[in-house]
Amino acid sequence: QYILTESKSIRIVKVGGHDIHLPFSLIIIEDLNLQTFFHTLEMPDIPSPHLYKFEDYGIPQARHRLIIVGIRNDIDVKFKVPSPAPYANVDNTCKNAIENPPIQANAFNNETPKKSKQVVERLKHIKAGQNAFTADLPEELQLKVKGAKISQIYKRLDPSKPSYTVTGSGGGGTHIYHWSEPRALTNRERARLQTFPDTYQFIGSKESVRKQIGMAVPCKGAKNNFLKAIFKNHLPELNMKVFSLLLRNKTE
Repeated sequence: QYILTESKSIRIVKVGGHDIHLPFSLIIIEDLNLQTFFHTLEMPDIPSPHLYKFEDYGIPQARHRLIIVGIRNDIDVKFKVPSPAPYANVDNTCKNAIENPPIQANAFNNETPKKSKQVVERLKHIKAGQNAFTADLPEELQLKVKGAKISQIYKRLDPSKPSYTVTGSGGGGTHIYHWSEPRALTNRERARLQTFPDTYQFIGSKESVRKQIGMAVPCKGAKNNFLKAIFKNHLPELNMKVFSLLLRNKTE
């Protein structure tokens, strides 16, 4: 059994003469390396690939990931993609996630990032949901960028919507910005968007903590999508089949 997760970019590789669509790079859980994966895959299609939109599952963040859940082909269980229907009425706005309940000022990982006067002034001219290129900025506060303009640069959150994707790295203008205050979010606020409990403490420098948070899978997203789907829907059936296989192997 394995779970593979990555962003939407995919590539096509040949396995046993078949075209297999795979994420561009793979994060493989349960210590299953890529070579083992290829050797154990003896079917024309990868089981249960699905592009999950975490905001559809009650997560206060637009985070899209191609995730593949596999169950050994000698276990007659088919993974079912969980329905987002139970989360249709969940208030997953970024404002609700950050403000309810209020974060204590002295909470762990809640230090306010320092910004220059120019950045503060720039943010004052950017409205909720806007970025440095869509806002009406005075010339002295405009970014002198040629070519592609990244939409998340100095982008303020829209309090009526889930956050845009929380990332783990990036230079100036990529730290996610509060919808009304002229500042970047604290790491604790970013952790809220990733649905980490406030009791979870990140250790390291501010940038290290930022990376830990941004590279994570939203906690409640993993729980709602996979733990419930696998253990609630399939555990009794899966346990019986695994038990039967173990018993058979022991007697052979």
